[in-house]
Amino acid sequence: MGAGDAGRAPLYLAWPIAVLLILVVPDSRLMMGLAYPPLLLVAPLFGWSLGGVTLADAWPWPIWGAALATATICYFRRRSRRRVTATDGE
Repeated sequence: MGAGDAGRAPLYLAWPIAVLLILVVPDSRLMMGLAYPPLLLVAPLFGWSLGGVTLADAWPWPIWGAALATATICYFRRRSRRRVTATDGE
C-alpha cells in the first residue's frame, strides 16, 4: 500500500463486512444493530462523526425483541434435547 492508500484502509475492511451483512442478515434493523457498534467504537479513533448516532439508535426495541425470542427458542430447544437424551438412557 502506498501513502495515499492509508486513508482507504478502513474501506478495505468495510466492504467485505458490508457484503457479508447484506448477504447473511435478513432484516435491515438487525444489520444496523450489527454494523453500528463497531463503527461507534472505531469512529473516535479516526475522528469520524456519525451524526449523533448512539447505541440506542443501533439497537431499537424490535431488535431486543428478536434477540429475546431467539434466546428463548434456543433455551427451550436445548431443554427439550436434554429431556430426550435423559429418557433415551432408561
